[in-house]
Amino acid sequence: MIEAAVTPCAAADAPLGGTVLLLEDNMIIAMSAEDMLLKLGAERVETVASVRQALVAIADDPPAMALLDVNLGTETSFPVAERLRELGIPFLFATGYGESAIFPEEFRDVLVLRKPYDSEQVRRGLQTVRET
Repeated sequence: MIEAAVTPCAAADAPLGGTVLLLEDNMIIAMSAEDMLLKLGAERVETVASVRQALVAIADDPPAMALLDVNLGTETSFPVAERLRELGIPFLFATGYGESAIFPEEFRDVLVLRKPYDSEQVRRGLQTVRET
């Protein structure tokens, strides 16, 4: 698991662009994250609250990238991450549980934002996964 650090960025950094899939089951966090993503240049944010909704959204209109909350009540976002990886769509995780969250081996290299995150962390994280 790689945690994103807050670092200053150059003004020349490109905006996000495209559609960002936001998988978040907490409505307040989802609203805040959606606002951040739009301000960072996402053309559209597809906000969903469950694995099923996320998989349907990906099938209907694959996003340019995704931000996935790891813990979604009784489920995790790992099935969504698997599908995104199959399609070659960059993504990162967000969690409020930090190091205590158990990540499957295949996702230990994925960037993780620690909640509460801010727009700079989101921007740097999505820019990093987009470039890899």
